[in-house]
Amino acid sequence: MNIGQQLINLIEDQLEIKDEVTLNNKLVDIGYDSLKFIELVIKIESFFEIEFEDEYLSYHKFETVSEVEEYISSKVKTLV
Repeated sequence: MNIGQQLINLIEDQLEIKDEVTLNNKLVDIGYDSLKFIELVIKIESFFEIEFEDEYLSYHKFETVSEVEEYISSKVKTLV
């Protein structure tokens, strides 16, 4: 399973929605605010074993699910 699909699964589990999230979804359109985004960051950091830099802890830094996926991919690649 690729990073994008794993991220979608984390989001669907967190928001308790199934088969509704795509990489093209805007975070605000699927219900993200500051608190929910921080909860997602914690799940992402644990699942992917990465750490978000402080400047990326705001959901305003990411418009779409795809942008979050790209950030995760860049962090995972630096660990390899």
